[in-house]
Order: sequence, then C-alpha cells, then structure tokens
Amino acid sequence: MQPSGPPRLVAPLDGSPVAEAALPIAEELARALDAPIVLVPVVEIVPLAFAGDPYGAAVMDYQPVFDVLQEDARRYLATVAGTLRAKGRTVETVVSLGIPVEVIAGAARGRPGS
Repeated sequence: MQPSGPPRLVAPLDGSPVAEAALPIAEELARALDAPIVLVPVVEIVPLAFAGDPYGAAVMDYQPVFDVLQEDARRYLATVAGTLRAKGRTVETVVSLGIPVEVIAGAARGRPGS
C-alpha cells in the first residue's frame, strides 16, 4: 500500500544519545525531500503494567505515572523541535502512550497515535 499525501520523515526518539544521533541524517533527508520531520517519543505501557506485584497490577492506577511521563516527553520534544526549527526545518511532534512499534508505524502512515 502506497502512502498518500506529502512525504513525512518520522524520527522516533527516546531521549538517548543513540536516538538523537540520527537527527542530523533526518535533517538532511527532510531537506532533500522537502518534508517535515515528525518527532515521535512513545511512553511505553507494557513494562509498567508488569513491573509491580502481579496480583496488584490489575487494581493499580498508572494514569498519574503515564501523565508525568507524557509531560516529560512533551518538554523533551519542545527542546529538540526548537533546535530543528531554528535551523529552518518544519517539525511536527507526537507524544503517544502505547506500544512503540505500533505508534511509530502509525506515525509513518500518517496516523499518529495509532
């Protein structure tokens, strides 16, 4: 299935130097394609769901933890996006809660958060 619409360059970020090392390449590709860079960090739900007591996990409210992690991701993205925008790049940001491979694939298909 061919993607529809203009090209988009998705850059998954997790805050690590390894992930950020791909940004200069993303910038070059985005410039060559005249495409926006879509920065996508994912707050992963799986490890948290099973990190605690396996019997208490079903009743634990993880939403406050997810809220903090998502806000941290938004602040991080604001910094990275600001740097790229200062260089003249068009940048979109998507902060999602989910399974990273599914969220990143959804962003690449033009359906962020799916």
